[in-house]
This record gives sequence, structure tokens and C-alpha cells, in this order.
Amino acid sequence: MSRPDRDEATARAWLLGFVGLQIACQLALLVPLLSGARPAFRVAAFGASLVALAFAPGTAARHLSRPWLLAALVVMGVQFFRPATSSALAGLAALALSVAVAAPIVWVTRLRVTPRTLVALLLLIWGFQTLSAAVGVLQALSPGEFTPQATAAYRGEAGEGMKIVLADGTAIFRPMGLTDTPGGAASAGLTAYLLGLGFLTTARSPLSRLAAAVGMAVGLFCVVLCQARVNAVLAGISTLTLAVALLAARRTRDLLWVAVLLPLTVAGSGVAALAVGGEAPLRRLETLVESSPDAVYYESRGHFLEATFGHLLGEFPLGAGLGRWGVVNATFGDPADPSSPPLWVEIQWTAWLFDGGAPLMLAYAGAVAAACVATLQVARRCPDRRVAGWGALLTAYNLGVVAVTFSYAPFAGQMGLEFWLLNAAVVTAAVRR
Repeated sequence: MSRPDRDEATARAWLLGFVGLQIACQLALLVPLLSGARPAFRVAAFGASLVALAFAPGTAARHLSRPWLLAALVVMGVQFFRPATSSALAGLAALALSVAVAAPIVWVTRLRVTPRTLVALLLLIWGFQTLSAAVGVLQALSPGEFTPQATAAYRGEAGEGMKIVLADGTAIFRPMGLTDTPGGAASAGLTAYLLGLGFLTTARSPLSRLAAAVGMAVGLFCVVLCQARVNAVLAGISTLTLAVALLAARRTRDLLWVAVLLPLTVAGSGVAALAVGGEAPLRRLETLVESSPDAVYYESRGHFLEATFGHLLGEFPLGAGLGRWGVVNATFGDPADPSSPPLWVEIQWTAWLFDGGAPLMLAYAGAVAAACVATLQVARRCPDRRVAGWGALLTAYNLGVVAVTFSYAPFAGQMGLEFWLLNAAVVTAAVRR
């Protein structure tokens, strides 16, 4: 085996092994006997990124986001030493989580990611998430038969708010898919839809495009049935951005596939979701257009953004210390310390503000903006059609994630890890080529 072939095999082993471990950790949460080890599996999923950062071979290729991310982590490192940090353990946990989420921008770029390896990586992620969404469909069609036990946080009265009533009057948890979290099928469905959209525009055979469309329909069914408005908005933003990118690149043939299959996919999944879920999913989505977009956003999440920039920024211009919000604070924080009480976070901008103030907000926003520029460059300049196509899709996906930062904190968990993994893989495939 030649050196390039060995390097490609090594890259494939690291990437597919990493994603395989993520899948295994997620599936382990569905085994009742392992429910007590949930924290260990969650730590393992992110710890694997730190292991790869330490041991993945090669020299890192250039990525526009790397200096911005390094600056963001330096700011957080300084925050660790502030007296307001909840506890040393909580501060370390928050810093380690942030490093793990951002680490793919280093270790993935060390690998020789070829177009073939990139497609294999994306196919594995798409296949598992489509399967998870398909299980979510079965959970809705046959209530109780395919539904795992919900995580402890959603048992009893706490879980009542995560239930939906189907058209036949049956009350069920929002489909979980292959997770133990109500509504988990919506997240899987969104990934199945977005990556399916990528395969729809890059696949070479009509059969592959048809399979992508079916996966997209399954994913959208879960998004609509779970009444996940944020996911629906992200899917819409990404779709429109991709269409503009294809039009700008004069890829009219790929745009034609989208124009033909996408309406059928959306209509089919929507009709099926309404047939199973009744009028509730439609009423939920209608709330997005009942008022002006700014009024709808303000009612749901806009007041958190207003509080962040209108009040909290003046109170914590240089941050509030690490480990003071979310699961990290609940697990490792010191509730007896009156000088660093827990803080509440609903959107990413508030999280950045608490973890590093205005410097962290600027640095991480710069990293995300640089990621958008990098994938756009791949879409416009890469001579490999498949890689360029995925560059266009990732540009659309990135803008969707930017929108999500105003309603959720994606870079504090799995979505952030996936964001940097996919961006690093696509850019590296273009550079290594």
C-alpha cells in the first residue's frame, strides 16, 4: 500500500471510528441496565474528541476559523482564574467541553481527507440519523411499541410538557428516535433532511437521489410531528441558501433536482405528519407567520437576546466566570457559594457572554463567520464537483446554525461538535485534494 493510500485509510479509520463511537454512546443510553452510566457515556462522546486532538497523526492544514477559536479558548482559559468561577471542577469541565467541541478544527485537518472519505463520513452520519428518524416514525405509528424509557429528567410531571396528542387522541412523548430524549427524532430528522439535501445535489445516480429524497421526507415528518419550530426554520433557511448558492454557481442541473423532488418531499411528509398528528403540528407552525417575524421571535426567544445585550452585557462585560450555567453547573458547580450563584442560559449569545464577556462573543462569532467564508470558498473554487457541492451545503447549514444561536446554545453540546467536525472535514477534503 502506497503512502497516500495508508494516509487515506488512517483518516477514514479516525473519522468513521469517531462517529461510530458517538453512535455507540448514544445507543448505550437506550439500554436500561446502563442508564446509571449516562454521565460516563456523555463524557466519552466528548472525551473522544480530546483523545483525537492528542493522538490523531499528521500536520494540521490551514483553516480560517482556527485562530479565532484559539482566541476564544484563551479568553475562556483566563476566565477559569476568576473568583466568580463556580468551582475549580466546574471551571475545568466547562473549559474541557469547549475544547472538545472545537477540537475537530485541529485534529480533522491533520488527516488526509479525500473526497471518497468525506462521502463515507457523511453517509455514515446521514444513514444513522435517517434510521433514528425512521424509528421516530414507528414510535408515532405504533405508540408504546418502539419507544424507549425517557431519561430521568422527563419522567413524571416534568415530561407532560413533552407530550403530543395524535389525531386519534392518543397522548405520546414526542418521538425520540434512537435517543432517550422526547423530541430527539426532530434533531435526527433535521440532520437527515440537511445531509439528504446534500446527497440530492451531489449524487451521481437517480436511485441515490431518490434514496436521499426518501430520507429527507422521513426527517421532515419527524420535524413537523414533533412541532420543532426551530428545526423547521433552520431547514428552511438552509434550503433557500443552498438554492442561491447553486444558482450562483450555475449548477442548474442540481438545482433542477431540488426543484423537482423537494416540493414532493415536503408535501408528502407534511400530509403524512398531519394525518398522524392531526391539526396540532400545523397550528404550531402557523404561529411562525401569525405575526411579524420580529414579534414572533421576541415572544419566544427575543427577550433573552434583549436581556443579554441590554442588561447582562453591562453587568458582565468581561464574563461571569466559568461553570455557572447548564449541566456543567448542575453537575460540578458549588451551590453553597453565594458569590457565584447559578445563571440561566437559553441562547448561545448569553452563554458566550457569561463564559467570556464581549471578547468571547467577538472571538467565537468570528470563528463561525470564518467557517461560513471557508465553505463558501470551497463551493466556489474546488474543482471536485462532490466536494464543491458539500461546500455549498455546509455554507447553507452554517447559516442555519448561526440562526439557531439566537434561540438555543448549539456550541455547548453535540450540535457544536458536529458543526466543527463537518466544516473541518469539507475544508480539509478541498485542501488535501
